Amino acid sequence: MSEFFKPVEGIELEQLGEIISEGRYPVVPQDGPLRWIDTEKRCASRGCGSSTHCKVNGIPRCMKHALSELNEMLIKLGVAA
Repeated sequence: MSEFFKPVEGIELEQLGEIISEGRYPVVPQDGPLRWIDTEKRCASRGCGSSTHCKVNGIPRCMKHALSELNEMLIKLGVAA
């Protein structure tokens, strides 16, 4: 089982319960151009304006436009055709 999916047990479970009961939540590090945000924004793609909770390179994008932009980035890097 990967480290990411390991079960939370013992003291970790107690600490997590305390954090959540206090209204705090653990922060998961985010790497790469795609970031998840807590506040709802509107897609910045021209003519779209759909609600979203993600940004690509700091710009709010709905899922369709985020995936399109990420695909373009991969193509430019030569990772995908």
